[in-house]
Amino acid sequence: LCPTMVHLRSGRSLLDLNGRRTFATTRRRNRCRDTSTTVRKSMLSAVSREEGHRVVVADIGGTNARVQYWEVGDTDELLHTHTFATKDFPSLESCLGVFLKDPMGGKRPDAACFAVAGPVEDGVCMMTNAGWKVDERAIAAGLDIPLVGVLNDFEAVGYGVQGLTEDSLVALNKVQKVPKAPCVCLGPGTGLGEALMFWEESAQSYKVHPTEGGHVGFAPRGWKQRALQASVENQHGFCEMEHILSGSGLKRIYDFLRTDPETHRQGIETPDLEPAQISEAGLNDTNQLCRESVDLFLSILGAEAGNMGLKVLARGGVYIAGGVTPKLMPRMKMGAVLEEFLNYPNKKFHPLLKKIPLYAVIDEGVGLLGTKVYAKRFLLGIRQ
Repeated sequence: LCPTMVHLRSGRSLLDLNGRRTFATTRRRNRCRDTSTTVRKSMLSAVSREEGHRVVVADIGGTNARVQYWEVGDTDELLHTHTFATKDFPSLESCLGVFLKDPMGGKRPDAACFAVAGPVEDGVCMMTNAGWKVDERAIAAGLDIPLVGVLNDFEAVGYGVQGLTEDSLVALNKVQKVPKAPCVCLGPGTGLGEALMFWEESAQSYKVHPTEGGHVGFAPRGWKQRALQASVENQHGFCEMEHILSGSGLKRIYDFLRTDPETHRQGIETPDLEPAQISEAGLNDTNQLCRESVDLFLSILGAEAGNMGLKVLARGGVYIAGGVTPKLMPRMKMGAVLEEFLNYPNKKFHPLLKKIPLYAVIDEGVGLLGTKVYAKRFLLGIRQ
């Protein structure tokens, strides 16, 4: 806070007794806020011009850790990248020790940021699949890195979306974005990630808010989706969005269609297939049931994207990312996602949904990009 704001807040009860003085208080606060924004813009420019800032970023899953070393300035230069098998290292610190030792001659970065597949609490994530405890304080102390951050992998996607170029996006609902309006991103992969993005005036950028929206209950539309919901509930006792919108969810849809009495087709071959085989056959149109599975998957994805867009009035854009999205892009372009995105059951919301931009993200490195964006925020003193 600037001194003027502190002084005014300390005497607020007295100032509120006089209408004109209260107005002056507001005006002075606004001047302080404007000054803070100007200073932040100046800081952003200064960091972008200064040479020599080096950051390490990584996207860490249960199997692999993709690590990159960047120098950031007017333009960002990738200095080194490597993918490690997590099973080969007892900890992230030992993995990073190998990564930093040779290529950079042991020089330590100015900041580091790590996206992890799991919940993060107070800078710590227990990665059950990898057997790693990722702790930002331990990494900072052990590797002598001044600024270290750990964030959820889909939170990183939210930051990455902000740095994408047009050739990394496919516009499914091509309408004008409203500057600084809320945005959302979602993405099916191993699970279903969802995040919200709201403009932060002091930072002059979006702040990403991770959610556990992938675990909310599935809201079916029509008899077939209700039957799918019942099928999943019979298996698991409940049906959440991630049961449907994920790689395993695509197989779940396919298995439902090939075994449910109401949807079973006589004379159609229905072999047991894995998600990659289902998507390939659906896209190549070599199996009718696979094509129907892909289309049903995309319809549900479009509906969920529309639901998220309505929740925050996402006039800044709805972004569909995730590992599954690029693989289904040919079918997405045919309109299944957009149709359900706009087809909200309550017709009075159609005009609003038509004004919400909808994009598909085809850059599979968006999560790593987001970790770099987040690391650069550290250099400006901006944290979650």
